[in-house]
Amino acid sequence: MPISPEHLSALRAYEMLWRSDASDDEIEAAFAPGYRDHRPGADGTGVTEFRAHRRSAFDALSGLSARYEPIAGDGPRFAAHATVTGVHRGEFFGVAATGRALSWREVHLFEVRDGRIAGHWMDAALLSAYLQITGQGQPDAGPPRPVPSGPSRSYTTAEQQAPLDAYTAMVAGHDAGTAQKLYTDDYLQHGPFGPNVTRSEFEAGNRDIVWKAMPDISIQLTPFLADRELVAYRGLGQGTHTGAELFGVPPAGRHVTFTETHVVRLRGDRVCEHWLQVDLLSLLNQLQA
Repeated sequence: MPISPEHLSALRAYEMLWRSDASDDEIEAAFAPGYRDHRPGADGTGVTEFRAHRRSAFDALSGLSARYEPIAGDGPRFAAHATVTGVHRGEFFGVAATGRALSWREVHLFEVRDGRIAGHWMDAALLSAYLQITGQGQPDAGPPRPVPSGPSRSYTTAEQQAPLDAYTAMVAGHDAGTAQKLYTDDYLQHGPFGPNVTRSEFEAGNRDIVWKAMPDISIQLTPFLADRELVAYRGLGQGTHTGAELFGVPPAGRHVTFTETHVVRLRGDRVCEHWLQVDLLSLLNQLQA
């Protein structure tokens, strides 16, 4: 099933929590009893930890704003992407206030129960935010551009599973050429390295940077929802930094783990649009540990 009124209501309630004037009652009402958050660094936490997370964000960023847009829905589950903005007025990622305007994107997966959020998974382009804070990066120059899926049709479970299997095999086999079979010529990725990364750019980034740095990298993907041509899944990656330099860090043999959140749009048997975020800031911190 597509995005439902229940999904939209839960998403708008969550979006309202990222206003500075959100009340304790609104926070309590947004989450179902037993709510569990699975964002990076907070797996299995609840409403109490969310309150602390929210408070630290508002302490660090003035004018904080988060805009959420739904992508796909399937039963009690739905996916959304978000754009977050704010001005760095307090300590953030261990960096004192710089006064810089920041912007980054996120991909979220939600599960609802009785109209309230019961579960939450996400990844965010926090490495981009960190680079902006430290003067090494800039906010995205423009928004993600949509890619049409073509004539509407139904998709089988096997067709919806195929991109997960192909992506896993591409990473395991270090076969960048698979990208040409998996992704359409006009493929765009709304990901951690830009709002509109092309197929060739994604292929080169994997081949020339990630795989050279971590020759043993692997990804385990778990399906989350399927809504016709839209499929969402959660990833857990791992690898050992024994190859080339990564994010300016020389190899030191450190083993790292990281999460990924994906939503893809199919056009026939290939992916034409891809919302992706990876917990790259955590990965960088592990490399530097």
